[in-house]
Amino acid sequence: VFIPKNISFAMEHPILYGGLIILLIVFVLFSFIVLHFMFSRERKRKRAALATIAKDREIMKLALEGSNTFAWSMQGGLITFENSFWRYAKREGRPLLPEDLVEYIHPSYQKLFRNFIDSTDTKKSFQLLASFDQKNFRWWDVRCSVDHLSNGDTRTSGVVFDIQNFKNIE
Repeated sequence: VFIPKNISFAMEHPILYGGLIILLIVFVLFSFIVLHFMFSRERKRKRAALATIAKDREIMKLALEGSNTFAWSMQGGLITFENSFWRYAKREGRPLLPEDLVEYIHPSYQKLFRNFIDSTDTKKSFQLLASFDQKNFRWWDVRCSVDHLSNGDTRTSGVVFDIQNFKNIE
């Protein structure tokens, strides 16, 4: 017949118990040190990546400011141009629906623009005549790429170039 002893494991095997406690403490401390090292290394990588992005963004901004090149995007059915585009066109900036933007486009290019907006291509480019300043029509080159977001929406980002000077040379 088995009669259980009411002696704790710590009292019956004090050296083994002490060794397990020390091993547990060392494991927990080692885990914290490794996690701290991993997080601080990741934090340094993130800072470096953000610094690189900020530097590249500043370089891009300087490059675009000195030219007739402007960024634009379309998400949720609204087209948004950067503020420098509206200053260049001497108009007050606001998000536009595609149909609002058609009003600025020469009638012979309006259908092409609608096809461009409705196209499912991921990379698009075309040239059109438009009068954003409502004075005279100028040639514009429109380029963009389409990203399909995880929520099912699409975001279109691109640039628009005023290429009137190049067309004049042609």
